[in-house]
Amino acid sequence: MFYPCVYLFAMWDGYRDALILSNQNVSSYQFLPFVLSAYLSTIGLIYSDLGIFHITFGPVFQPLISIAIGLTIGFLIQRWLIQKEHST
Repeated sequence: MFYPCVYLFAMWDGYRDALILSNQNVSSYQFLPFVLSAYLSTIGLIYSDLGIFHITFGPVFQPLISIAIGLTIGFLIQRWLIQKEHST
């Protein structure tokens, strides 16, 4: 059940290293989408027998759907925080 968190940490680490090697700016909020999707995928795995809107996707597809939702919300929060930081 904890493997999605380890997998998403490896994705974030690779993404961060790629940004550093390509001399791009590394934001202090770069971790947000990956952390949020790691938490949501673990919660999606725990509650995979309940499903979403009473549609059961199983222990494989429910965490994948949760990862997509977590990445989307995480990137939106990251964009909002960066805009807020630049406006002040």
